[in-house]
Amino acid sequence: MRAEVERPYAVLKEQYGLRRMRFFNYTRNKVQVVLACCAYNLRRVAGILSSPRERHACG
Repeated sequence: MRAEVERPYAVLKEQYGLRRMRFFNYTRNKVQVVLACCAYNLRRVAGILSSPRERHACG
């Protein structure tokens, strides 16, 4: 369970360079983190939509 929860933090730190904050301004740091989270979510959705999974019809 813990690994599933910590995965997004690891991706943000490793792939998006958020180990340290780049700016001294809180607002700029917040914008950078929000944009990185949006990029992470878009990558996840793209991976989910492109993965070939069987779709079962309901009903």
